[in-house]
Amino acid sequence: MTMLSPSSPANCDTICGDVAVPYPFGIGLPQCYLPGFNLTCDTSHDPPRLLLGDDGSLRVVEISLRNNTVRVTGKASALTITGKIIAASDDFSSILRARGEAPYSLSTRNELTLTGCNVQAMLLRDGNPATISGCAALCSFNDTGVLTDEDEPCHGIGCCQARISMSKDGMPKELSLQWFDQNSYKNLVSTAPYMLIAEEGWFNKRRFIGELDRKTHQNLEVPIVLHWEVSQPGPSRPSATLRSQNQICPQEVANNICKSKHSHCKPGNRGYSCQCDEGYHGNPYLVSGGCSGGSNKFFKGQ
Repeated sequence: MTMLSPSSPANCDTICGDVAVPYPFGIGLPQCYLPGFNLTCDTSHDPPRLLLGDDGSLRVVEISLRNNTVRVTGKASALTITGKIIAASDDFSSILRARGEAPYSLSTRNELTLTGCNVQAMLLRDGNPATISGCAALCSFNDTGVLTDEDEPCHGIGCCQARISMSKDGMPKELSLQWFDQNSYKNLVSTAPYMLIAEEGWFNKRRFIGELDRKTHQNLEVPIVLHWEVSQPGPSRPSATLRSQNQICPQEVANNICKSKHSHCKPGNRGYSCQCDEGYHGNPYLVSGGCSGGSNKFFKGQ
């Protein structure tokens, strides 16, 4: 079972640019982070950029210990259908595939957005039921103006949005986009549909349509919120009963991951997390510099 450092690891950077990097996240040496929580500080930019993944495709802008989230931005991964293609799909799980058993899942603070006419979009996972989000956009074939009406909300006419359920098995597996009717494309070749995942509230129809008109939508940076948990090997993974009854963590797990004297452990879908007790704040994963009372100043993300 992986043990956490009882105090802040020596010689470990805890800030990259204007973003704090609290343990169990870390930069550099393996002792600076838990497996799967390693980040990269790219100092070739001014200010430096904190990156998730070796390819630099995701930039970390905020880490929250309290909410168990990492907010990242990356180039828009917009799925579309062109020409006579009836349906299309994309492997969404590849976003973190190179990291192996990553501690991340897609947060419910994101939403699915679809623009187009007579198309449906779905976000899928392994297992049954497979669908964790989906919506449909409708319009008459002679009413494609709704796609360019920037003031119309995304309520299903030319554009739709849907909230995302938590994926219990980590990252969703697949984005799926298809026509309702295979003949739809014949009348809509100039208004190809687009589907994307982004942080809730980010999507702006006026901005996105402008990016489509300029053919620059693939360079648009889109924010996504990831949920994270500390995994434990073997049978220490939380059971459905433990989660549904809002029970506490097994004592062995709590002792292993929550090092601050004033902290407690919470079971999640794929692992566990630590929180400071009521009236305390700080880092529950550390003894030295852990949870404390009184006032304190926080860097962005804490």
